[in-house]
Parts: sequence; structure tokens; C-alpha cells
Amino acid sequence: MDIKKILALTIIALALFSCVSVASAGLFDFLSGGEMESHTFSGFTLDIPSGSKVNENYVSANNHSLRTYNIESSKQNFTINVIEGNVVSKVSYITKWITNGAKNEGNHGDWTIIKEENNSYHLIKHGNSRIIEISGSDLDFLKKVASSYKEKLF
Repeated sequence: MDIKKILALTIIALALFSCVSVASAGLFDFLSGGEMESHTFSGFTLDIPSGSKVNENYVSANNHSLRTYNIESSKQNFTINVIEGNVVSKVSYITKWITNGAKNEGNHGDWTIIKEENNSYHLIKHGNSRIIEISGSDLDFLKKVASSYKEKLF
């Protein structure tokens, strides 16, 4: 074979390999524990890794309450805090993080992204009477969880 035929076959092989790679993206997520399931929290649902253990703590004080959900799974451990009641403004809440050395990394939809000096992340959603905060070390994973947010209809 001459060099032109070898080069042409190589280009075709690379093109086929690229198409297969793109077409199969996400098909093998189950091998790495990629399955997610919807879980109901305090008035909303989020997708969390299937088979996760959810530990809930509740504290009530001074016109507000704090629910902390520690999520443990073989794929990812993270925390969800829900502050309800007399909550501070979004600007005040974010400013408190920044004052303590964290950085505002922008937004992911309705969520504000805060990065602490220890490289942990907080995605914060602020409502009229509730603040939801998802915390962990893997920003892409936290974004995936935050993107699944749905208000629970009563």
C-alpha cells in the first residue's frame, strides 16, 4: 500500500472511533455508580446517587430552623442544608461567605457557587423563606444534583 491509502484508512478509523466515543457517552455510567434517584427533602426533590444513606438532623432556634441532610454513597458524600423561616437576604448570606475568605464563583442557574479556601464548594439557592445549600468537593457532581431540583407540590 502506498502512504496515501494508509493515511486515508487511518483518518477513517479515527473518524469511526470518534463517532463511537460520542455515541456511547453516558451509556456506561452504571459501571461507576452513575445511577441517580429522586429523593424528597424539606419541600423539594433532588436526584442523589441510588442507594444513598440519608442522615437528617433538625434544629430550631430564633424564628428559623435548620435541617441538615448528610448524604453518603459509594460514589459521593455531600451535605444539604435547608434553612427555613426568618432567613437573611441573599446578598447578606453570600457576603458572609466572602468575608470569611470564600470566593463567589458565579452562578449555575438559580444557584450561587461559593468556593472555600479548602476547595470545597457550596451551591446556594435563596428563596423568600428558605435557603438551600448543597456542599461537597466535586463541583460537577453538585451541579448535576442542583440541576435536578424540583419544588414539591402539595
